[in-house]
Amino acid sequence: TLEGMSLDEPDERPMSVSTHGSRGSRREEWRKSKGMDPIPKRRGMNQQGGLAARRKAGRPSRRR
Repeated sequence: TLEGMSLDEPDERPMSVSTHGSRGSRREEWRKSKGMDPIPKRRGMNQQGGLAARRKAGRPSRRR
């Protein structure tokens, strides 16, 4: 029985490291360092008057 090793106490466990969440791209970090928004606001409009999509929704890039 070692006195230093007590498995009953949950206080001595190391802090868990988060593996989820934003990683922050190099571009986003640069924008943050300049005081800008990490992701710029979208200004594009589609023909219906809503915000333009960033990419085609779930569609293959090349159709044959």
